[in-house]
Amino acid sequence: MSFDVYNLEFRSWSTEINVGGYRFTRADDYGSQLQKLQHRITSHSEFSISATTGTHCITAQVEPPVPEPDAIIPWSNTDATALDDITLLLSIFTTRHVFACRDHPASDEPRVIVANPQEFPWGGLTATSIPYMKAPTPEPNEYTPSGDEGLEVHLNNIWKLMNTDEWRDEYHDGGYLILFRGALQQRTVESAFTQCWTIWEHLFSILNESWMTKNTIRKINSSEKIAYLLVTYAVRENLQEKEKKRLESLASIRNRLVHFGHFPEGDSVLDDAVLFIRMTELIVAKTLGLTPSQIFNTLDKLEDFITNATTTA
Repeated sequence: MSFDVYNLEFRSWSTEINVGGYRFTRADDYGSQLQKLQHRITSHSEFSISATTGTHCITAQVEPPVPEPDAIIPWSNTDATALDDITLLLSIFTTRHVFACRDHPASDEPRVIVANPQEFPWGGLTATSIPYMKAPTPEPNEYTPSGDEGLEVHLNNIWKLMNTDEWRDEYHDGGYLILFRGALQQRTVESAFTQCWTIWEHLFSILNESWMTKNTIRKINSSEKIAYLLVTYAVRENLQEKEKKRLESLASIRNRLVHFGHFPEGDSVLDDAVLFIRMTELIVAKTLGLTPSQIFNTLDKLEDFITNATTTA
């Protein structure tokens, strides 16, 4: 038995991905289906890709293990299996909404899909935190481009981590990953910033609920929560009081957006909001046992932000 998988983009010359007992293989017409997905730039690698608006496409098939494992993530859908968790991880690390369909409609009954087929505007830092790993050459002594097994290797490491009791207890079975995928899909900086703020609040809450009351957690200053997570995830060894004060400008951005519907005025406000989104990507990568990519110079930008004495009005 196999199911159709939409929007899964394999790394160049990699023809299958095995994660958690699920085997994802390219569709027979993978090359043509890949070209029909949305691509924001023209590129040339295994396939020549032209920039295009694109749509949903069946790019793969997945063969599930028997029996299928239960889902770890607390989905609202009670029928969810580990396949839902794994396609969510594939979405996060390929920056497309990857999903599988178990139904087999008749040829004259097309599926009606409501998911957004566009590439995620965000997620580049998290995606590039999985490095390239050259796969063994399929046929020695003959030129055959080697695939990239980095995605498979690291997703299996992440899956093993998520299956540990320690991780499940600490992160409440990973519900924040649903929030994170939602943040990556947001089309505006404002909406992505708001969703990321929710993730920071959520992480602070679950990491401290064993010794803080809900009322105490609510009352703690936002800059203290941000500072706590920066230190907890070793982004910063410590933060001085004047540096924590600088973090209050992020709360000012959040408050103006939530209460008035737009960012406050200021030359650096947009850059600061984007930095906060990138920092969310960085921290999520750390929660999954990865070394975050520095493709956007995020840590250097954070240092510039923290040491900047100017505060946002």
